[in-house]
Order: sequence, then C-alpha cells, then structure tokens
Amino acid sequence: GRCESNEKDIRSQAEANNAFDNVLELKYLARSINPVKDFLALIEIIRLLRKNNVDILHTHTFKAGILGRLAGFLSLKKMKVVHTYHGHLLEGYLGTARRLLLTVLERNLAKITNFFLVVGEKVALDLQKSRILKISNFEVVNPSVLLKDFDSVKVSQLRKDFGDNLVVTFVGRLTRIKRPDRLIELARSLRNERVSIVIVGEGELFDELRAIVNLEKLPIIFLGWQSDIQNIYAASDVAILVSENEGVPVSLIEAVAVGLPIIATDVGSVGEVVKVGLNGFLGNFDVENFKKQVLYFRDNRTVRTHFSRESILIYKEKFTVEIMTKAHQRVYNSLIKFKDQVN
Repeated sequence: GRCESNEKDIRSQAEANNAFDNVLELKYLARSINPVKDFLALIEIIRLLRKNNVDILHTHTFKAGILGRLAGFLSLKKMKVVHTYHGHLLEGYLGTARRLLLTVLERNLAKITNFFLVVGEKVALDLQKSRILKISNFEVVNPSVLLKDFDSVKVSQLRKDFGDNLVVTFVGRLTRIKRPDRLIELARSLRNERVSIVIVGEGELFDELRAIVNLEKLPIIFLGWQSDIQNIYAASDVAILVSENEGVPVSLIEAVAVGLPIIATDVGSVGEVVKVGLNGFLGNFDVENFKKQVLYFRDNRTVRTHFSRESILIYKEKFTVEIMTKAHQRVYNSLIKFKDQVN
C-alpha cells in the first residue's frame, strides 16, 4: 500500500538493504477508509493472486487484513492464508455498537483464515475471549527490530542539542489512541524540573500539540518523523509510552534494544516488553505517578544503568530478528507441508 501525507514507511531502509527488489506496490491501498479506492485495491489484490502462483497469503493490519483475506477467498486459488494481529480494535477505538460489528466481522474472516500470528500473549487472550481465535489456530510471535549501529557523531550532537536535562523520548503517531495529550499534561507538571520530553512522530494532532507547547512554553521538543530512531534513543535517558491501547509497541522494542529504561501505561501486551522493577514502570496513567517515576530516573543514574542492562537482556531473549524469523519459517513450513499432504 501507500503511505498518507502524515505517515512514513520503511522504503528507504528496505532499499538500503536490497529488500525492495521483489515488492509490488498496490496503487489504491492506504490506511484511511475510502470505499472507491478500497474496492479498487480489492480488485488489484485479486488480480495479483490470480496472476501469481501464491502458496501463502500473509496479511497484516486491520484494513489490509480485511481486503487481503477477502481477495484470497474471492481469487478461488488454493493457498494458505495467515493473518497477524499486531493489536486489536476491541478496546479504546470504537463505541459498543461498532465494536460488536467488528467482532462479528473478525469472526467471519477467521473462517477463511488458516492460521494466525499474534504479537503478544495479552492480545491473544483478548482475541480468544472475543471468540475470534481458537486455541489451536494461532501462535504468539513477538515482533522484532534490527539493531543498528549508532552514529556516535550524531548521538553526541543530539545530546548536545537536548542539553543537560533528563531526556524522556516518545516515538509514535500523534493520534488520539496514543494519547499525546498526556505528554502535554506531564510536561506541565515537569516545568523547571530539568526534564525535556522529546516527541518523534507526526499525525492528526501534530499542529494542535505544537501550538499548545509554543503557547505555554512547555519542555517538549518535536522532531517529526525520523529514520534514525536508534541514534535518538541512544541520545535519550528514558523511553515513554502513554497509549490507551497497544499490541506490542515496536517503539518500545527499539527502546529496549538500545538499552533504555521505560515508563509506560499498562495496556495490551506492553507488559511483555516492560518488566516492573527490572527495566521500567507500568501503570494506569496518573500524572503525579508518572512525574514521580520520571524524577526517580532523573535522580538515580545507578538505577537507570541497571534498568538499561535489563532492557538489553529482554531484547536479546525475546525480540531479535533471528527469533522472529525462525518462528515465521516454522509456521510457513508447517502450512506448506500440510498443503502438500492434502494435495
């Protein structure tokens, strides 16, 4: 699919690693709902599947998961269909009526899906409770990030730009489900506390948030979308997440890969990245509690160092590319083997 104006994709990284050679880009697929373009995207996918000898169709994200799986069914081609849940929309996104409609839709799509991958145990449990997943048709496979080398010159320059304050960094889309308004509230409580909040990302709330920060002169630095997240995290002291709902946030996996302590809301499968008292703190958002945790990290460098080591260990134990790749290969091989046996 294609990114919208306030989004960024991984094209540059993929091209740099020669991973874009066999990619076919769909002209009409995008995040926002557009009935005409979505129908054209469905036709595009059906034609693509009919033209190619596809063994496994693997879909990701909400809308692409709907269109892709419908296209797989309508193409009338024999293939195994896999869908990855990177989270779900059952909490925090929709009202009761829409949530029920979504649940019915997902249950029906499950009937034309051979296997599911789910990014976290808590996400899987929620989907089982909603009778979307069965105990026999899914596997939990954690997402991963490729750990890149730091640019020491750029890290030094970033740290110089950030100043001597404790640097607390948020990475993500500035949308309502991510609750960036909580960062504004936290920044208000941290005036004159030698703390800076760095926000990496853009989205529908970007202009509104920046106007508030400028008007109130809050200790927040906006960097927009950046491709070198590892350098920004390396120049930071703490990572923060304040979302209403999550799966397993890739931004936090990037943070533990670099070795940052984390302060986060206890939603979705965030608790599978953040271990309370080992590499960070979790809880419902309360501005006073989050302020205390930020100031605790500011005043305890030794604790930050200990938490940093634990974050790196968690990354190596659960979130490396090698672990994720082996899990995908195992699932794909089992599906292909079953397909060959049936044929």
